[in-house]
Amino acid sequence: MIVHYALFAVGALAMMFLLCAINRRESGGEYIATPLLLFCFHEATFVWPAAIFARIDGVSEDNYASLVILSSSFAFIAGYMLLRNNAAWATCGPLRFWSQPLVRPNEPAHLAAIILCATLFMLVGLYLFQGLPPALTGMHEFLRHGYATGANETLAEQRLELTKGHFFGGEYRGQGAIRLLFRVGWPYLATICIVLYLQSRQTVWRILSVGLVLACYVYIGGDGTRGPVLWSFVSILVAASYYARIRLHTLAWFGTFLLLALVALSLPQKLSKVEAEGGTWKDGVRQLAERIFFGNGINSVYVIEYVRSGHIDLRWGGIHCTDAGAALPFVSSGTPFTYELFLLQNPDAKESRTTLSSMTYLGCLYGDFGWPGAVIGFFLIGAITAAVSRSLFRRPKTAANVAFIGMTVMSLGQLNLFGTVYSGMTLLVLTFVAKLHGFCLTLAASRNQSSRRLVGRQLGAMSKKRTLPGPTGPYPRA
Repeated sequence: MIVHYALFAVGALAMMFLLCAINRRESGGEYIATPLLLFCFHEATFVWPAAIFARIDGVSEDNYASLVILSSSFAFIAGYMLLRNNAAWATCGPLRFWSQPLVRPNEPAHLAAIILCATLFMLVGLYLFQGLPPALTGMHEFLRHGYATGANETLAEQRLELTKGHFFGGEYRGQGAIRLLFRVGWPYLATICIVLYLQSRQTVWRILSVGLVLACYVYIGGDGTRGPVLWSFVSILVAASYYARIRLHTLAWFGTFLLLALVALSLPQKLSKVEAEGGTWKDGVRQLAERIFFGNGINSVYVIEYVRSGHIDLRWGGIHCTDAGAALPFVSSGTPFTYELFLLQNPDAKESRTTLSSMTYLGCLYGDFGWPGAVIGFFLIGAITAAVSRSLFRRPKTAANVAFIGMTVMSLGQLNLFGTVYSGMTLLVLTFVAKLHGFCLTLAASRNQSSRRLVGRQLGAMSKKRTLPGPTGPYPRA
């Protein structure tokens, strides 16, 4: 056990030192959320601790899973450094984009474009939820009848239908694609409004910023999930770090807010479940902490151990294909691998249960291709991250580009958590949202310009009608 801790600690410290050294060179000491910084944070928070916890909990009996995790992390760094162009990084890197002045925005056109995009998203929400989002109806029930029939209960009733019910024979309404559209679209619009407010300090942008942040909760959390809502708030902060100077106390306050929001959203439901099983509130808090920091990482360790023991055969791409089908609109992908993993972990559970054992991308790669596949996969995503970053920061610094770059960096930084399929689909949807907003922005700007030309012609015509040429100049008509 001591040898296990020593090996993992030395490897993790070496990795952290390397990551911090590279990130400091990219961000110049500023708190800029680079893809490498997000990867480092996610590895240190959600992936590496799972190896220690798995050894304590008896899931892993040796250092094998830890070696897989550390070797994959070093493979990511190797791929990132191989494709990273050190000579051009100073002219097109994150620090260069952050230090540029913001291009003067056309605020009336931005206002019209954001209102139009938000209206379209709300119409899509009416189709997905078959009415108002459950978060709004839950709040209404809470105000009328109190907590017993409040928001949590209303969301719980529709969560299965809106998230994974179509995997088990329920109606499919494009849940995967629409939910992804909301997870990208609402934070994208909110970020643009926040940047415009920071630039102009006008009340209209402050009101819109607050309204769109609330829309993130209503529409992203409208399916009953809690994690995506918090990730949407994180993506807004990531994007804002490319415009404003983020201070340490801002990060501290934001982290406190996320923690309190997570406790408020998850702890009551967890406590009621534990109490129904005869446990105490301490058991509920412990289970919540384990679920947040170890849950997906532990499930990845389970996949590693099940493949080693022969309980799971390598799928050779089958897990990726199933995930891709689940993300595509109106495509039936079948039962996900995470459901099979849950049944293996809980052999006494009934097959009618609909719980999924989510895992990090390491588990997906290992379940498909084993240890070599995990190392090669992380090497490739490191190379992809560097290649995308080289062209990403060459854009001019507009409010829309700040939002686009921030959301793209967030997606790249989550590759080790959610994988290439989810991040790839996220980037496709983000590109669609950016193009939609750009089209609405161009349309609004052209109409605004046409209106100005029309008003100018009318004023000119009125001026000509009201004056007559005279010997020494124009005079008003009598």
